[in-house]
Parts: sequence; structure tokens; C-alpha cells
Amino acid sequence: MSARELTSYTFDSVTGQWLPAGPVISSGRPIIPNGGLTRPVGAVASSLRVVTFNVLFAELYQDMRWRALLDEVERADADVIGFQEVTLAFLDVLLETPWVRASYAVTDIDGGSFRGYGVVLLTRVVPQQVSLHELPSAMGRRLLVAHFDERLAVATIHLESLRPSASAREVQFAQILDILSEFEHVVLMGDMNFCSTWDENRRVPAAYCDLWAALYPGEPGWTVDTDVNLMLLGLVGGPKQVRYDRVFLRSEGGLWQPRAIRRLGMQPLAAHPRLFPSDHFGLFASLERAPSSP
Repeated sequence: MSARELTSYTFDSVTGQWLPAGPVISSGRPIIPNGGLTRPVGAVASSLRVVTFNVLFAELYQDMRWRALLDEVERADADVIGFQEVTLAFLDVLLETPWVRASYAVTDIDGGSFRGYGVVLLTRVVPQQVSLHELPSAMGRRLLVAHFDERLAVATIHLESLRPSASAREVQFAQILDILSEFEHVVLMGDMNFCSTWDENRRVPAAYCDLWAALYPGEPGWTVDTDVNLMLLGLVGGPKQVRYDRVFLRSEGGLWQPRAIRRLGMQPLAAHPRLFPSDHFGLFASLERAPSSP
């Protein structure tokens, strides 16, 4: 399994450019060149809010959908945002978005981590490190991991698509668990491409808490749902209800605990009642860290 380190970038309002967020100085803060904002490195507060969203790279009303999607994500006010199916076209829209420029570091600004498309993390806190891990994939799928303090990692993934790819997902997921095993606390989020109702869930270790199942036991929480998403119904031509999109938490000693989770992008665009931000619903989740022992 090969991996490479990525650079986090923040927007410099003086030069109007996205610039590397380092190096780190002794105070634990990065030097942002040319007068850009300075953000702490690796210092995560006692709460953590995350968003995951598959943005749908299809050309169907892209600009209109993506801007509605980004408006919804902005309202979620998350600390870490993971996007899947990111193309250069979506990345361009993302990097021009004012709230992204004002408040987030981004793990890619030119598609260098993509194979046609890929995954991107936005972080309010500049990570100590960002790593991109190759996975066995016919679809260019890679694991993206942001390393924070106290051995905390937040990772996003888009596992191999289509139900016949179960064996490929099994290999990918096993490798992901191995990669993340070095961390004491892990948030793994993204499009897993296996539904919470499928037998494939046997691969999820008991130590990994599925936040939706933990907080809403008995409620399906579909993130791909033709009963609600009429755009998806038009794309697939028949009924489909699955929960592909997941947020998992593994925290040694229960230091981090889930507090809330909800779906995003469940309403159509105001002017287009059959048009939704994506074929998937996103997820917003919040976690809290237990107080330190005296």
C-alpha cells in the first residue's frame, strides 16, 4: 500500500491565491505567506462537527446543483468536510466560494490527487499531516486522511461502486482499517457503497460505531432514496433505497462520543422541484470529547 503526503492550502486574500499552509513555527501555528490568515495546526477543540457529501459528478445542471449543495454545507458550519466524486469542475467552484476561502484549508487545489475525480477534505484547523493512500481499485479510489492532535484522524473514502464489486470493497475496507489502526481516535466518513442492511456490514469491526445506527436505531436513514429524491428516480428509472453514506467513529477509551447526526440536501432546489443537490444525501454529524481526567 503506497501513500504520499499532501499539502494543505489556505487562501491568501492579499495575493488572491491558494498557498501552502506551512511551514509550522514553534508556537504550533503555520506561517501563511503574504499576509494570509493564520490558523492553528492540529488543535481540535472539545467538539468536532463533520460533513460528508457525494457531490455527483454527472453534468446534470452541475453549476446550479453544486451551488445549492455548497450553500447547504455552509449552513452546517462543520469543522471538517469530506467531498466525494470531486472533479476539476467542482473543485473550481469550491475554490471560488467565499466561505471556503475565508475559513478552510483544502487538500487539493489542482486535481493532483485525483484520477479523473477524487476525494477532498476541507478543514477549519490545518492538519499536522494529510496523507493519500492508494487502494486496489479499477475506479481510481483512494483514502484521504487528515492527521490531527491527540492521535485523531478524520478520513474520507469513496469505496468501489456497484453491488457486484463487493469483493473489491472487502479488500479496500480491510486495507483502510489497517491504515487507520495507528490512530487512537478515528472518524471515517464517505460513500461506502454498501448499504447498512447488506451482509457486507460484517466487515465493520464492533469498535467502529456507525453514528446513524447508534443515534437512530431502527430508522433506515436512507441516503439514496428515490421516494424523496425525484431527480434520482429519473436517473435510475425505478425504486432505490440504501444507506451508502456513513460516518463511523472509533475512539479508544470512549474519549470521543457521538452527539448528533442528520441528512443534508433532502429538499429540491426552490425553482426546480425535481432537481436535488446530488443523487445522494449528505450527512452532518457532531461529536464531543470527554473532559480530561484530573
